[in-house]
Amino acid sequence: VTDFGIAKAFGGPRLTRTRAEMGTPAYMSPEQIRSPQKAYHLTDVYSMGVVLYELLTHKIPFERNSDFDTKQAVVKDPPPPPRYLNPNISVELENIVLKALRKDPARRYGGCSEFASRIDSYLKGVPPVTPGVMEWVKAHPWKAALLMLVVFALMAGLASMR
Repeated sequence: VTDFGIAKAFGGPRLTRTRAEMGTPAYMSPEQIRSPQKAYHLTDVYSMGVVLYELLTHKIPFERNSDFDTKQAVVKDPPPPPRYLNPNISVELENIVLKALRKDPARRYGGCSEFASRIDSYLKGVPPVTPGVMEWVKAHPWKAALLMLVVFALMAGLASMR
């Protein structure tokens, strides 16, 4: 899927532009805006997150007055929490949407299949899986590296005391 915004009525403000850029800014992922040639499958997860956000709130998270402002918001601003716009959304469903809209693709779902599975599990009432240590390390590589350095320094200090 290239562009969720193209479904807007013909002539509407969200039609794909004819420039080299492919996509409607409100549905483009941060990485697609920064480096269009480097967009990959996690861009689709982000775009589907925008669609789900819109279905639940009747608003697009980053629509602004100009394409430039919209792109800036997509890249820099956090999305308004969906529950702010629709208090009937559960915390769990809000977390599903916000994970799909994470700025860092590595912190999103691993693909549209995983995203769809999580939504399906939610609809069936299956609770989310608590992230394990490796997922935390993947999500926080610099913190994990720093923690390992501290542990090694403590071990070295204890070893030198003997």
